[in-house]
Amino acid sequence: MNSNRVTQEQIDAIVENTVFHISKMLDKCTVVTAELPNGFIIVESSACVDPANYDHMIGTEICKKRIIDQIWKLEGYKLQSAQGQRDITTLRDNWFQALEDNPDRTIMVMAIKLPSGAIEVITNTQDLSSKINYYINNYDSSFRLKANPEVQVVNFMVV
Repeated sequence: MNSNRVTQEQIDAIVENTVFHISKMLDKCTVVTAELPNGFIIVESSACVDPANYDHMIGTEICKKRIIDQIWKLEGYKLQSAQGQRDITTLRDNWFQALEDNPDRTIMVMAIKLPSGAIEVITNTQDLSSKINYYINNYDSSFRLKANPEVQVVNFMVV
């Protein structure tokens, strides 16, 4: 199984363990509230113009389909976030290892993603101890600048 995708089986398991509350409102609106297994709530509604055209089953199906579509999006977001955190953890661990493995380092190159999305490459050739302390003190555990989290270290090299 590819860990880089959300599968139909995952979505089905969430839906099977979801508690749905279905109600009719104002004689022409179906409201479905879904409590996901982790307690997260999703609410959807479906309505018609003329109460004579109201069909509770159709309204329920429409709402449940919309909720399932939202679950796909939420699970995709969760997967992307987890992968991003693993990437940052690996980057941070590799950075510290590179610093330990290269005690005589003379150049440190940092790739920084700016809020615009541009990548800035910074080459440090002097006073590396203070530069290292700067990154440790001013960036969080996700390598985001504490003063502006939109600024993030995305790669590095120690030579």
